[in-house]
Amino acid sequence: MLSHIWTFCLIFLALPLQAQQIAITLDDLP
Repeated sequence: MLSHIWTFCLIFLALPLQAQQIAITLDDLP
């Protein structure tokens, strides 16, 4: 049960980082 909560937390924290990465990648495109 605890691992479930940790997984959710990690995903929740990783989402903004991934969005930022995608935004940077799209920004690099002409």
